[in-house]
Amino acid sequence: MTATVSPALPPELEREIFELCAHSWPAQIPKLMRVAHRVKHWVHPLLYRTLVVYDPSRKNPDDAGTRRITIERAASAIGAHPAFFPSAVRHLLVYTFHNKDVANIATILAACTGIENLSLFEMDDTWISIIALLPLKRFYGRCQILISMPHPSNIVFPHLTHLRLIDWIHSENTDALIAFLAYPCSRT
Repeated sequence: MTATVSPALPPELEREIFELCAHSWPAQIPKLMRVAHRVKHWVHPLLYRTLVVYDPSRKNPDDAGTRRITIERAASAIGAHPAFFPSAVRHLLVYTFHNKDVANIATILAACTGIENLSLFEMDDTWISIIALLPLKRFYGRCQILISMPHPSNIVFPHLTHLRLIDWIHSENTDALIAFLAYPCSRT
């Protein structure tokens, strides 16, 4: 006698439970993905919700529960699955880069069009036009990045609600920073 086993919970509730589990314990997402194909489909994008891109040659802090990936591997993964990353990545932290990484980071920024929170401590001029298209709500970075931008803040950050500057403000940069921050936000 063969009996078909049907889920004991409605699929909507089952999905809610697995997604809640994935949000609560991101480090366990790979294990959750092994439960069933439908569960993998639900939680796999959550594995990449927060993406930490780092340079393996430098010492980086341990970010438990986040997806840490080298700059080269991230650019390669985006090239292999370009349709996946725009809807998956919401939080991107780029630790460090060298001149050789400029094109790869531009690829990552351009592919992850759903980024709402961006932490960026170095800037290349070619990224400004890409960043301006992102629906950024929060930006974390150095003051020097803002000062070096040729565009006013309401063009580069039209949806920004939170700005955190992590740097010392030098007296020679104070006027430039105040002028940049004086532009009104386009949100009302």
